[in-house]
Amino acid sequence: MTWLSFFLGYFTGTLVTFLVIYFGYRVGEMNKAEKNWHEITEIDKSVEKEMEQLKVLRDDKEEKK
Repeated sequence: MTWLSFFLGYFTGTLVTFLVIYFGYRVGEMNKAEKNWHEITEIDKSVEKEMEQLKVLRDDKEEKK
């Protein structure tokens, strides 16, 4: 029966190790995705500001005609 407890301990330790590695990898990927999301959000805000400026310029040109 000793061999069974060694086998179960080895299996459990291996499983826990792989789960820690897997969840650590997922957390790292989520952090990268969140960082990219913040960058994309900043770019979107910048694009919206530029579009507003272009609309104002277009409206000014139409009023002058």
